[in-house]
This record gives sequence, structure tokens and C-alpha cells, in this order.
Amino acid sequence: MHSTTIWVVVEEGDVYVRSYRGGAGRWYREITANPSAVLHVEGEAIPVQAVPATDPESVERASAGYLRKYGDSSVVDSMVRDEVLDTTIRLEPR
Repeated sequence: MHSTTIWVVVEEGDVYVRSYRGGAGRWYREITANPSAVLHVEGEAIPVQAVPATDPESVERASAGYLRKYGDSSVVDSMVRDEVLDTTIRLEPR
């Protein structure tokens, strides 16, 4: 077990994460193999279930969220590249 920093966005009440390294990202490989995880936010541990969100609507909402939330970052483009869109995951409460 390990922890890693991920970019999270909330769009229309749904919580999305995506791997900027695509399918090669360690946390992405691990969460797709074992979808039960814990999200740590401001000192609170939130048990979540990872659900693939690769339908076009979810992918677009997540991309819009990344651009809106992290648009000032010089690396935000890495989160909305075509090559990583299929790693979009919705985190649902467990």
C-alpha cells in the first residue's frame, strides 16, 4: 500500500480522477486491479470505489473540470491529451 498525489475534479456532483501517465501510471494500474481505495482530503479519509468512466459524457465533463480547475497550470494539457482520456475514473463513496 502506498499513497500518491492525484488531481481530482468534481463536475456535477461526480468526482473524477485521471492518470496523466495513461495506463502506465502505477496508481492507475493498482486502482483498476483493486477498485477499493481511500481518498485523503484535508486530513479526512474517505473510502471510495473506482468506477471506469470512459463514456464520452463523463470524459468530457472530467476534461472540462481539469481545464477549469487547473487551467493556470503549465501541465494541465497532460491531463486532457487523447492518449489519457480512457483512464478517466469516477470515485464513488463506499
